[in-house]
Amino acid sequence: MTIEERVKALEDQAEIVKLKSRYCYFADKRDFKSFCELFTEDATLELGPLGMHKGRAKIREYMETTNTTMPWFAHMVHNPLIDVKGGEATGEWYFMVPCDLKGMAWGAGAGWLQGKYTERYVKIAEGWKIAYCKADFNIVSSHAKGWYEQKLQF
Repeated sequence: MTIEERVKALEDQAEIVKLKSRYCYFADKRDFKSFCELFTEDATLELGPLGMHKGRAKIREYMETTNTTMPWFAHMVHNPLIDVKGGEATGEWYFMVPCDLKGMAWGAGAGWLQGKYTERYVKIAEGWKIAYCKADFNIVSSHAKGWYEQKLQF
């Protein structure tokens, strides 16, 4: 791999990190229009017990329901593993999301979500976009009961 190819791969990785940061910030501030523009038109957002949503319109429709079911959340992602191959890339990230679990089947009030995102990205004319995003949950619990005492399985 040439130095130019290595630099390009690092630049692409940095752009994907920014893409994921925007995902978190737009979701948390409820800017669902901007959030959905991070995805390809035919993207899939797979959220385990929260459903699978295909296409920008369905992703936005789902995200707008969180105004009722989770009126507050703060995404924190870390430990990215990003592999770029030309105009395609894959990524994995751990996440921790403190949230308000109003109207959720497994509880209400202050809660925690923790797990891992598995993603696929494509580079189009506008830049890097999310083509596939899957969240695998390890922890979904109320804050009061705690994640250790309340081990929910999906």
